[in-house]
Amino acid sequence: MEEEIGHVTKVDHGKVKIQLTPGSQCTGCGAKSFCSALGETVRVLEVESKENVNPGDMVSLKFSASSKLTSSMIIFILPIIFMIAGYFLMTSLYINSEGWGVIGSLLGLVFGFIVIRVLDRLLLKTKEYNPIIKKI
Repeated sequence: MEEEIGHVTKVDHGKVKIQLTPGSQCTGCGAKSFCSALGETVRVLEVESKENVNPGDMVSLKFSASSKLTSSMIIFILPIIFMIAGYFLMTSLYINSEGWGVIGSLLGLVFGFIVIRVLDRLLLKTKEYNPIIKKI
């Protein structure tokens, strides 16, 4: 299990908002630019917790390695698969038309992001994908 440290910013009806700052594990990560792609150096997570925490508390979040791997595959690979599928679908419907292939790729990409959003909502309901919170 991987562990990250953060500060509780808000507690509301069993949901806890935690602000995570990049740690030593981020320095060697090849995907660190995706975490801070918008120029933000902190990430905010909202998770359910039965732990008695208050705003300002430091907490430890433990993520299972399989959940991180599955999440990465969904986020990075799924849109590409839908983009390629959209291209081949449109070029098979409209023979020798690169323009329709490009449109199909874009539609596939948009559909891939919609699928990611739906999967995100479904996976948040499972315990495997929610981190374990421990007060420090």
